[in-house]
Amino acid sequence: PIAVPALSYVTLPAADVLPAPDGKLSAKGGVLANGRITLKLDQEAGGVTSLKLDGVDYAGAAAEHLTFGVPVLERIESGIRRDMFDSVALEEPDWHKAWHTDWTAKREVPTKVAGTTAGVVRGSATISQSFVLASGDKVEVVYRLQPDDPAPQIEAIVTKLRLAEPHAIYLPMPAALGASWTADYET
Repeated sequence: PIAVPALSYVTLPAADVLPAPDGKLSAKGGVLANGRITLKLDQEAGGVTSLKLDGVDYAGAAAEHLTFGVPVLERIESGIRRDMFDSVALEEPDWHKAWHTDWTAKREVPTKVAGTTAGVVRGSATISQSFVLASGDKVEVVYRLQPDDPAPQIEAIVTKLRLAEPHAIYLPMPAALGASWTADYET
């Protein structure tokens, strides 16, 4: 790995950045593996059922209708925007005072995978699952492994419709991690 500080760059000879051999990589039957990680996906309902690193399972248990890797559409139960956020006094710096913390959320999850792709290409193994939300928005969740890398890459690609209704789309990732874990989120 190469650490590149923010707002900078690094130059490498092309021979140094060739893809690693993909001998231990596999992506088939809802299982993604690289010799260290084995990631199992539910091929019908979607999401991660097991995420093992060196034989230890780190996938957390699903909570009420929330499964690791299955996107959630969250809306205001009443459908009224002001139930969540009142009018903002634009001249005031305290916009957070307009936020209602007692609003009721309605959460919806897709009941099945709309499509799946899998393959090993140029030094990485990938399985993607596509979902269609109740709003019509689409989410493709891509799981990717590099050879012998101890961390999976998870990417969510959202295809949004133009909707005026306030809502959120998020990807639950419950994990059974110890005290010394770290994560990198890029939004």
